[in-house]
Amino acid sequence: MSIATFLRQNDISIQIVPLAFHLGFNKNWSPDELRAVVLEQLKGRDPILVGVSNQFTGDFPVCLEILKTCKEYDGNFKTVIGGSHVSFLDAESLESPYVDIVVRGEGEWTMLDLVRTMEDRGDLQNVKGITFKLDNEVIRNPGRAPGDLSELPPLDFSLLPSEFVRDIFIHGMLSRGCDFKCNFCGESAFWGGRRLVPVSHVAEEMEVLDRAYDNPMSALDDSMEYIGSERFRELCDEIKKRGIRLHKNFYIMSRVDSFSEDDLKNLDGTGIGYVQLGIESASPKVLKMMNKKIDRQKIIDSCTKLKRQGIKAHGLWMIGHPGDNPDEAQYSLDTLEYLLKNDLMEKVDISVFTPCPGTDFFNNPEKYGIEMLTRDWSSWIQPIFYITNLFGGGYQLVCQLKDFSADEIMHFYKKAHMIVMRLKPEALRYTHAEFNKSKRPSQLSSSGKS
Repeated sequence: MSIATFLRQNDISIQIVPLAFHLGFNKNWSPDELRAVVLEQLKGRDPILVGVSNQFTGDFPVCLEILKTCKEYDGNFKTVIGGSHVSFLDAESLESPYVDIVVRGEGEWTMLDLVRTMEDRGDLQNVKGITFKLDNEVIRNPGRAPGDLSELPPLDFSLLPSEFVRDIFIHGMLSRGCDFKCNFCGESAFWGGRRLVPVSHVAEEMEVLDRAYDNPMSALDDSMEYIGSERFRELCDEIKKRGIRLHKNFYIMSRVDSFSEDDLKNLDGTGIGYVQLGIESASPKVLKMMNKKIDRQKIIDSCTKLKRQGIKAHGLWMIGHPGDNPDEAQYSLDTLEYLLKNDLMEKVDISVFTPCPGTDFFNNPEKYGIEMLTRDWSSWIQPIFYITNLFGGGYQLVCQLKDFSADEIMHFYKKAHMIVMRLKPEALRYTHAEFNKSKRPSQLSSSGKS
C-alpha cells in the first residue's frame, strides 16, 4: 500500500491486486484457484512490471506460484519481488526462472527508480537496491540508503476495493525499525535503524478509516512504541481532538521495561485498550540469548502497571529459542500461568522459534546448537495459524536445539496452549471471537517492505 501510494503520487500508473479479496477469503484455496484469479486480473492489461510483496518467509512458495502464473501469461514483462526473505536471500531467490528482479530493503524509492528506468529503457545496473539477472548472471547493485519517511504520503485506500477496506484489519505504523537488537529479530538488519513517520500521516489514516470506511484502525504495528514519548503523546492528542474511533481491541507494541504508570496516562480517552509486550520468555538463560535485557520481575511489574491503569496486557511468548530446554521452558510456563491466574495478562500469542533470514541464528545455526530440519520455506509459517490442528499434529518444525528436541519443543508448545485454555481460553487470539465477526483475518500494514 505504501509503495503503491508513493508511486501514484509520482504519476506512475499503478494497480494493487489484493488476492485475499479476489479469492473470497477462502483459507483452503487451491493452486488452481490462485492461478485463475491471477490470470483474470492480468487479462486486458499490458504492464511493464508485475510485483509481489513477500512479507514472510513462509509465503515465499506462494509468491513464486503467483509469479510463475504471470510469466506463463506473458513472458515479456518483468517480475519483481521484495521483502525481508528475498532481501537477505536475493541470489537464491533469483534461481527461480519466474523472478527477474529482487528489491532489497525498503521499497518505495527503489521501486520508483526501477519503474522510471524501465519506462526510459535505461540500464538496470544504475538502480540502487536491486539484484537482477542479466544474461544468466546475477547482478547485485549497491544498496540504497533509507529514505526520508516524511516524503511518503498517507496511504491511499482508494487503491483497493472499498468493500475490502471495510472488511479487514488494518494496522498503521508510527515508525520503521527498532532501537533494540533482539537476536531473533531481523528488523535491525532490514531497516538499519529506527526512523519516524509523521504523526499527522498516521492520524489522517486513522480518520479516513473511521469516517470514510467505518472500519477503525486495528493496531499500530511498530516493533516498539515509546508510550511516554512526545510523539506518542502528540498522536494520542490528535486521536482525541479529531474524535477518531479505534477498533475496540486496538493495540500497540512495546517492551516491559519502557514505560511508567504516568506514561500510560497518555492512553486515557484514546480507545487504546491493549499493549502488546514482546516477553518471549521468563528464563534468564533464554532472555540473555535473546539479548532482551529484561527479567521475570520486570515482566510481572509491567503487567501490574497496565492492570492498575485499566489497560490489558497482550503477551508474546516463544518456545524453542537457543538457550531453551525443558527446564527453562517449564520456568517460562510457570510465569505465564502466574500472570494468567492473577489476571495480569488478557491475551497470549505463543510461537515456536524459527531462525529469521538476516539473523546470525539463520546464517550460523551450528554456532548456537541449532539443527536445521528443513529448507522448505512453507514450513516457516508459525503453527499458531494452524491452532485448530494443534493436537492433531501435521506441523513440521523448522529446527531443533542440541538440548531441546523437536518433539520436546512441540510438547511444551502444546502445554503452553493447554495452560491458557484451562485458565483463560478467550486469551488465545486465534481461537476466540473477540474481534468483530464481520472482519476478516487479512491485514494491511504500511511496512514499506517492497
